[in-house]
Amino acid sequence: MILLSTAGENAVHINPIFRFFLYFIMCVPMTVALCTIFLKFISIFILPWKVCLYIGIALGIVVTIFLLVLTIGIEMT
Repeated sequence: MILLSTAGENAVHINPIFRFFLYFIMCVPMTVALCTIFLKFISIFILPWKVCLYIGIALGIVVTIFLLVLTIGIEMT
């Protein structure tokens, strides 16, 4: 995320909406998948996959809001 935010600040010539979709495709699925797998291992396989997936999706929504603010919100201010 830090690398993406740094690249986002330096790539001012890219359309902010295109930059959001590019970052969304790169970040959100990876965040959901890694969070789901990490939670499954950290809970020592006590939590079911569905609960881990729902928590991962919630984190993906948070990442999406962060990307919206980073790419489109900053450009509007």
